[in-house]
Amino acid sequence: MPYTAARDTLVPFAAAIGNKIVVDATNPLNDDWSPLQLGESTSAGESVQYWLPRARVVKAFNTIFADIMTQ
Repeated sequence: MPYTAARDTLVPFAAAIGNKIVVDATNPLNDDWSPLQLGESTSAGESVQYWLPRARVVKAFNTIFADIMTQ
């Protein structure tokens, strides 16, 4: 899912996700693929952890482009 949709998608399920492991493969990008500026005090992974406070968030696969994964 796009990072820009992550908050609205994940927050309603935070209680149901509970303390499960969540693999975060998002990258904070704008629609034109330019970097989405989050500031210097947080990261995309930290944002996902904040939205899912009981989950164990692991950042992975976000450095592999989708076209490589389809091969």
